[in-house]
Amino acid sequence: MKNIVLFIFVLVLGCNSQNSKNQTETIGKDTSSVPGNDAPAFAIKAGCYSYSIKKDSAFLKLDISRGKVSGDLMYALYQKDSNKGTISGILQDSLIVVDYIFQSEGMTSVRQVVFKVNGDSLIEGFGDIEMKGDTARFKNIAQLQFQDQRPFIKTTCK
Repeated sequence: MKNIVLFIFVLVLGCNSQNSKNQTETIGKDTSSVPGNDAPAFAIKAGCYSYSIKKDSAFLKLDISRGKVSGDLMYALYQKDSNKGTISGILQDSLIVVDYIFQSEGMTSVRQVVFKVNGDSLIEGFGDIEMKGDTARFKNIAQLQFQDQRPFIKTTCK
């Protein structure tokens, strides 16, 4: 009887020890890049970002859920029609790749926008584009130039 009780005790202790080990391993690992986790490895934060340089400004409200990105984007560039609309896309490595559906001059347009995560700021990418259906897309995202002169800086949402 003592042997059975001792066996059950060792078995229970062994199971608990294995669970603790698994919990420690999971906690110790960087799970930020696991699909379905809201915090990607490059630690982008949902919220608002903006830039204001001379007479140009832009505002981005970013929502992130399970590797998907959505939100609102608005550009007010000096001597150009302002445009505002919504974004929808994905997190890809250290990039935010979205389609921007916006209104400008009374028309609805779609263009791809890519931001590189740089600490607490986002840097917009520029490069050669091509039309695919009614959407302007970059020919090659890997060849984009990121303009760090106009970073979108994390700010409070209004």
